Amino acid sequence: MKTPLISVVVSFYNCERYLDECLTSTLNQSFSDFEVILINDCSTDNSDAVVQKYLHDKRIVYIINDTRKYLSLNLNYGISIARGKFIARLDGDDYNPLDRFAKQIDFLDTHPDIDIVSGYLQVIDEDWNFKNIITKPTDPEIIKSKIFYYLTIAHCCSMIRKKVYDHIWLYRAKYNYWEDVDRTFRALYSGHKAANLPEVVYFYRKHSSSVNTNHKIIAKISLELKKNNIKELGIKVSPFEWTTFYGHYVFGMLFKGSTQDKIFHYIKKIFRI
Repeated sequence: MKTPLISVVVSFYNCERYLDECLTSTLNQSFSDFEVILINDCSTDNSDAVVQKYLHDKRIVYIINDTRKYLSLNLNYGISIARGKFIARLDGDDYNPLDRFAKQIDFLDTHPDIDIVSGYLQVIDEDWNFKNIITKPTDPEIIKSKIFYYLTIAHCCSMIRKKVYDHIWLYRAKYNYWEDVDRTFRALYSGHKAANLPEVVYFYRKHSSSVNTNHKIIAKISLELKKNNIKELGIKVSPFEWTTFYGHYVFGMLFKGSTQDKIFHYIKKIFRI
């Protein structure tokens, strides 16, 4: 089989309702030189029946776990068997615009100094009602410097040169739920550059069955991740930055959901971070 240019890695659990749309939006991309590595993490619904309808497409590599391994380990395995020069990420309940791969490949081809590209996200609900658009900075230096404060590049819709994984390699399971931030942190402070396309490249679905982790656990993981990466990577941090890290932790422990989002939104505006 011809070696594909892109390997799309999708780990999913109980995505029966949305998997049809996810797979259709992927397999019908205008840029078609890819493989799709689907990892079914012990789904208990009819997700498998949905996938079976698409297995006639030889671009699909389908793996069913015997035991649940969760996202970090599933991504590590998917990337370890990926044959493409580029790794594209996707979640099983989301949707790709049909020109996403073409635009991201074109950008990476014309910007050889950039190793990771993502873009804006259109938030939708389970019934395809459009919500807000999540924008991200486009300048590589801002993406790197602001990663201390918030996720400056959306991992779920990123396309990454495989050499980045060969360099920094595994997702670390101890940072589950923030494994994308950890990986991005290490990539940006190990010499790799990232950029965002200034347009919507992904439909990100928020619904009642989305993973909902305790906000206190998230706050603790976030602070631990920042402290450990700063130490491991030898990053110099100012007193103001340390203050914001611990302030973020306190607010994360006290507030959750939309309240936390609103507070962080105003903090970002006030301090211009």
